[in-house]
Amino acid sequence: MKPSVIKRRFFGPPLFVRPPTITLACLLLFIASPHLNASSNVPAVEFNKVSAKSEQTTKLITNLVERYHYQKPKLNDELSSAIFDQYLQNLDPNRSYFLASDIQQFEKLRFRFDDLLKSVRLEPAYAIFSRYRLRALERIAHARELLDTGFNFEVDENYTIDRKGESWAVNTEELNELWRKRVKYDWLALKLGGKDADEISDT
Repeated sequence: MKPSVIKRRFFGPPLFVRPPTITLACLLLFIASPHLNASSNVPAVEFNKVSAKSEQTTKLITNLVERYHYQKPKLNDELSSAIFDQYLQNLDPNRSYFLASDIQQFEKLRFRFDDLLKSVRLEPAYAIFSRYRLRALERIAHARELLDTGFNFEVDENYTIDRKGESWAVNTEELNELWRKRVKYDWLALKLGGKDADEISDT
């Protein structure tokens, strides 16, 4: 499998993260800020303790380094903002993992990329990615709990599949409700596709 392809387990995070465009290269290579503090009840990301040992992340960074040296874009606040938005879009395109508090924390970096470009610090980029992985693991655990509990299919409710234009979940409770509907929708889709309950749980 090529690392440029995102393959998802049924309820899990991507096995590979799609290498972003050249603007994301700037973000992952040079994003930097030592003063980013968490505002949610989730432990703060400690940038100086973030490790680059993840093979998945290291491969991504290597690809971006190579791309960056082919073309150096004009650095300004507009590019910084575009990098920020595209990076989050790449990690969580459906706004199903990050909380609004996570985004608020990351917002402090939006217009700093151009000013800090030459610092060549990877820690904040790894930290944002680590927060994404943390949220993904939380979602997997919650999805498993939902599968164990079961669903009420007598209730008439709607689930928005494409959430690109939706707001970020304000808290864990809101995200749990979103995922209850998501897992229920996916469960029903697999059931209608011919899988039994045990097969769905093992997917």
